[in-house]
Amino acid sequence: MGEVYRARDTRLGRDVAIKVLPQALANDADRLRRFEQEARTIAALNHPNILGIHDIGAHDGAPFLVSEFLEGQTLREKLESGPMPVRRAIEYALGIAQGLAAAHEKGIVHRDLKPENVFVTRDGRIKVLDFGLAKLVRPEESHETAVTLTSPATLPGMVMGTVGYMSPEQVRGEPCDARSDIFSFGAVLYEMLTGKRAFKRETSAETMTAILREEPQALNDTGWQGPLELQRILARCLEKNIARRFQSASDLAFAIESLSGTSTAKRVSQPKSRRAWLPWVIAAALLMGTAVWEMVRPAAAPANPLEKAHFTRVTDFESIEAAISPDGRFVALVSDRDGPFDVWLTQVGTGRLINLTQGKAGPLPGPLRNVGFSGDGSEIWIGGGDVGMRLRLMPLMGGTPRNFLSEETANLAWSPDGERIVYHTFGNGDPMFVADRTGANARRIFGDRPGVHNHFPTWSSDGRWIYFVHGTPATREMDLWRIDPDGRNPERLTQRNTDIAYPTPCGKNTVFYVARWRRFRAVAVGVRS
Repeated sequence: MGEVYRARDTRLGRDVAIKVLPQALANDADRLRRFEQEARTIAALNHPNILGIHDIGAHDGAPFLVSEFLEGQTLREKLESGPMPVRRAIEYALGIAQGLAAAHEKGIVHRDLKPENVFVTRDGRIKVLDFGLAKLVRPEESHETAVTLTSPATLPGMVMGTVGYMSPEQVRGEPCDARSDIFSFGAVLYEMLTGKRAFKRETSAETMTAILREEPQALNDTGWQGPLELQRILARCLEKNIARRFQSASDLAFAIESLSGTSTAKRVSQPKSRRAWLPWVIAAALLMGTAVWEMVRPAAAPANPLEKAHFTRVTDFESIEAAISPDGRFVALVSDRDGPFDVWLTQVGTGRLINLTQGKAGPLPGPLRNVGFSGDGSEIWIGGGDVGMRLRLMPLMGGTPRNFLSEETANLAWSPDGERIVYHTFGNGDPMFVADRTGANARRIFGDRPGVHNHFPTWSSDGRWIYFVHGTPATREMDLWRIDPDGRNPERLTQRNTDIAYPTPCGKNTVFYVARWRRFRAVAVGVRS
């Protein structure tokens, strides 16, 4: 919609970019208004990942906009050489997400995010460009009264954006919000990872149909190999159902930041020098010496697993339940810090917590009490402590919870290989069941005596045993038991006859448990050194 020139700001001694609306188009009042509103939109933002605007004016009737001058390439030009390394794609994706988050905080939706509108400077910084199709939505305004930074004809029902990167709601001509940008972001991320457009078809109509009805080719089918968590983030961005996407760009940025420790580097074979064999000889000698020492040295007393542990404080507020993800990187907890009981999530070491449910966990017969992770860590399960509560699953970074299992369940746990689950139901002694990971083929393995209950089932690290707490909660006479997944060989492991909870396998023959039920003052994560 304009011509761009490189210019010199003689007052401040810097190079700038000047975007000029051609004289022929300046007479178009609608185009002129779009140009001026674009300038105001960008000028309202001040973020390192968004193009900075210095000035706006007119010369001989032609309006112009002065912005910072960028040297580098657009993301489209970068993609001409094919897919990007995973680390670089994550770095660029984080910059885009942080830029969008800053815009969304001001109520600005981009609506035309695509590789042409993302710039990579020579020093690798990301800049989001061209908010010419942005829509400014003030919190107090409805969709009907929102100020639209496009044409006055841009009313509900009019398609705006670039085919191939539009969200399903844009294709349908429906009102858009920040979550539409998140879908477009997913299409851009897919292209960075694969070098292919997510929904490209022969015609624009077929492309828009694909956006509405089809899924892009799975990353694994394209030959791409990378972290599973990145695939989950991408899939959630490209959800057709707007309620199942990330609900804010700040949460999206948080999810991408969690990948910062992901390693995708591969060792490149090098020509062998004449002494390349020397490290292998030394390693073999050390290995043999260690083996001999292990055979002849006297047996040592069992080590205390906590002797070499260090602890990281995760919260400074009260929580009633907590769980750590299978990879040890995230902690989910239940707290009433904001009033109702909600599920909170933090990445270990970041110090940042986000409220995933925000008082919207759904209509529960009792307060939200229980929380845990699915076998692959991609979802969080939530449950309550009352009869009638139905267990639910929600995406790791938040979203709409969905019902899981047909029973009134609690304390769900996945097997180490992720293929089976164990849980107990309420009533008739809280019997325990083992089922496939989807909840199919459930079979009772223990417990149906009224008044005698089974709580907190969990798997041993090798999947051979299920540990659980068994006894009478009314008198607080509970003990630690174990049973095999087929319901055979039940065995009582403690004789405490007290109130215990949370058995946690931490080795081949070691199980931790809490000896008294009490409200957590704070949650801490212990890490074996």
